Amino acid sequence: KARGLEQYNKLKKKLLVDTGIFGVLIPVYFFFNGVALIDVLTAFGGSTASLLYMLALFRDVDKVKGTDPTPMLEIKDATGPLSWPVRILAGYAYAFRPRLAIPILLAVTLVILDSRGITIPLSARGTAAASFFAMPLE
Repeated sequence: KARGLEQYNKLKKKLLVDTGIFGVLIPVYFFFNGVALIDVLTAFGGSTASLLYMLALFRDVDKVKGTDPTPMLEIKDATGPLSWPVRILAGYAYAFRPRLAIPILLAVTLVILDSRGITIPLSARGTAAASFFAMPLE
C-alpha cells in the first residue's frame, strides 16, 4: 500500500509539473512564432484552466478513502417504473464535481468576451480548448 501511494504521489507531481511546463511553453511558442496575440492569450487561459483542473482532480482523488460509501451501487439495484430515471439523475448528481466548472467557466468566459465586443475567432477558441486538453498523459 505504501509503495502504491508513493508511486501515485510521484505520478501526481510529474503530471502537475508537466502540465505547468506545457502551460508556459505553448503560449511562449505561439508568441515567438508570430501567432496572433488573441491566440497566445487563449492558449494561456486554456493552459491555466488545465492546471487548475488537474489540481482540483487530485484534490478530489486525495479525499477518497477506502471506506467511503458507494451510493451508486445501491441505486443500481433499484427496481420499479421510475428506477431508470432515478439512476440517471443520481448518476449525474454523484458525477458532478466543482472541478467540472473549470472548463465550463473557460467556455463561458470566451462567450462573454465575444459578446462584449472582443472578437474571439474560431482559431482562438480552438487554441483555448486544445491548450486545456494538452495536459500530458501517462
